[in-house]
Formats: sequence, structure tokens, C-alpha cells
Amino acid sequence: MSHKELPDKSKLTSGTARDFGGAPIAMAEISQLSKYSELGKPTEEWEEFYAAHAEEVPVLVGSPEHMRKIMVNLKQRAQSQVPPITEGLKVHDVQMPTSDGASISLRVYQPISEETLRPGLF
Repeated sequence: MSHKELPDKSKLTSGTARDFGGAPIAMAEISQLSKYSELGKPTEEWEEFYAAHAEEVPVLVGSPEHMRKIMVNLKQRAQSQVPPITEGLKVHDVQMPTSDGASISLRVYQPISEETLRPGLF
């Protein structure tokens, strides 16, 4: 089933939540999904921006995995073209737990002293 196809509603039983692949979804997963359900709705600011700039907004085609691969490749290519800005900084990595039990890696950049503060884009 492609990412755009929805499951046949006639195969769903009343009271059984299922994902797009037809697999049952546990109630704990449903409550976790609903916690973030507001994040997928367009804001008034976006609607206004899109109305004024619709022809400039790219249409993204592909699965999330495909888009993720594209973004990773673009990031790696951009990073390879310039040296990292680490002069005057302490750099260390940390693992940060998320609300869904996963853990993400973060790189923390801290100035060594007040004298080394410089504007920069990270």
C-alpha cells in the first residue's frame, strides 16, 4: 500500500483503531498521537503566507524516508564545504530523552569565555 492510499473502511471493525497499513493501534498509541494532533494543522500565519506565496512553496513528493535521505545528503554536502565553527567554543554531545521514550543526539556549543562570543549560525 502506498503512503497515499487509505485502508478499506469496510475491513475496519467498530471500535478498532488501525494504522494506514491496517495493523491495530494500541490505545496508548492513540493517546500519544492525540497529544500531538494539533501540530499537523495549518496556522493562520501559514495560510496567509501561502496565499501570498503559493507559487514559491515547493511541492514535496515522496515518502518521509525519501525526504529524510535527501535532507541528510544536502546537510552532509553543505557541511563538507565549510569548516565547523568551533574556535572559542567547548563542544560536547549529549543524549536527550523524548516524551515517547526515544533518545535524540544533541551537540552543545558553549563559549569558553565572554571574550570569545561571536555571532554565528549553527
